[in-house]
Amino acid sequence: RWGELKLGQTVRQSDVQQLRFGSVIRTEKRLDSDVNSSNSIAFSVDMTRAIESGGTFGLGTTFKNVWSDSGTVDQASVALRGNRSFAQIGAFQPRLSASVEQRNYHKFSSVADGRDDTTMSLGIDVTFPNVSYFGFLPQASLQMRKTWSTVDIYDRNEYSFGITAVSRF
Repeated sequence: RWGELKLGQTVRQSDVQQLRFGSVIRTEKRLDSDVNSSNSIAFSVDMTRAIESGGTFGLGTTFKNVWSDSGTVDQASVALRGNRSFAQIGAFQPRLSASVEQRNYHKFSSVADGRDDTTMSLGIDVTFPNVSYFGFLPQASLQMRKTWSTVDIYDRNEYSFGITAVSRF
């Protein structure tokens, strides 16, 4: 069971640039194991700017703290992200994204030095704006994610590919 409160505000700085501020407060009550229940708070800021040649680019950051009795849940993190969407190129419209996140697990005590994870993500989404079905466009996505951890069992390589429909509106 969980509850979440999100607050956000977009500030338009000019005709081509805006800032978005956000905060999230969340509580999770785990029914399988109460030790894994948690409370968290996160703050984020994102800047988006339109580009004269078409498309946009954006930069953002998020700070998050999670409190839990579990050493594998309790953590603090900071993430930096960037993206670039392009104007239509032929029959498709690409969007590139990248992020890096650093997590520190405060209470992780299974190893002497504790646990820190660094995750890097890269992605590309390709939308096909000339193909529309009831106001929806097909989109193909490829995501790659790698996690380096000071505790080897948490090292990860993840790859995903998906096809979905996105709203044209």
